[in-house]
This record gives sequence, C-alpha cells and structure tokens, in this order.
Amino acid sequence: FPSHDNVVGGTSYLYMGENYCLKWDFANNRFELVTLTSLSPTTILGITESNGYLIAYSSNAVAWSSLIDPTDFTPSIETGAGGGNVEGIKGNITVGAPTSTGFILCTDKNAVSVLYTGNSRYPFQFSPCVGAGGVSSLERITYDAESGAAYAYTSFGMQLLKSKNAENIFADYRDWE
Repeated sequence: FPSHDNVVGGTSYLYMGENYCLKWDFANNRFELVTLTSLSPTTILGITESNGYLIAYSSNAVAWSSLIDPTDFTPSIETGAGGGNVEGIKGNITVGAPTSTGFILCTDKNAVSVLYTGNSRYPFQFSPCVGAGGVSSLERITYDAESGAAYAYTSFGMQLLKSKNAENIFADYRDWE
C-alpha cells in the first residue's frame, strides 16, 4: 500500500511499501522511480516528511534524509542524514505521519512523538505519545494542517495525536468498525 503523499523541497514523493519510491515529475506529468540511497526497499514500510527531511521507517527504525538531497539517506554529519532504532516503541511501526512540530510514528501498540529540534546533528527528539493507542494501518490516520496534529482510529478509539500526548475524541464512536 502507498504511504501518504510527501512534499520535500517542492517535490512530491510516494512510497509503495516494501517495494519502491516514486517522485512526481511535473514537467512530464508522471511518476518516476527514485532510489533511496543506503536503504533497502524491502525493509522500508513507508515515508513521511518533516522540516525539509524525507523520513523513511521500517518496523523498528527510522532514517532521515540529507537536507541537500531528499533521496540520500547515507548517514553523514555534512549532509544531516541519519537515523536508528526508535526508543519508546511498544510494537512494530505501522505508519508515520507529519505534525506541525515534527512527526508521529505509530505502532500497533502505541505512538512515539518525534519533535524537530533544529539541531543539525540531532534533528529529532523521540518520546512516547502519552495515552496513545496503537494504529493498525495507514488508512486509520490523517494529518490535520489546521491543528498541526494527526487524527487516528487507534486501539483506544478515535484520538487526536499531538506532539506530546493523545486526546480521546468522539468517544461514542468506539465501535463503528
């Protein structure tokens, strides 16, 4: 399944989970195949974006791209690319979604808030999203630009996933599935 549309540096990227990455060619009105350098396509589940970085995630790790080339994930102090295992996850990562302060990585058991720090050596700070339930798939989450947060149907019901915590919403709709 594809991940959310992600725009970095004015270019739209689309990841077809565990297969390949596409970028939209505006001049020719079509998608083009792109390689995400230093990543294995079969382990990447999806992508998201944050503050000029393209973010790729697997079931237990995250990588962020170079600020110079969004398809370059080769770890480097000079380009800003990096990544690693995600501290605070309680299950397998299922989806990543942007927020106004960074992005959220959801697992099948909880969510981890990833805040943009502005520090080029350590651009992101990871912390569990307090009170968040698990999100089983991409179709169960959406980003709301107005609030800067993500709405998700989680294992705890409908929730608004914010930068530090989750808020239960629409409690009456717990069993609409």
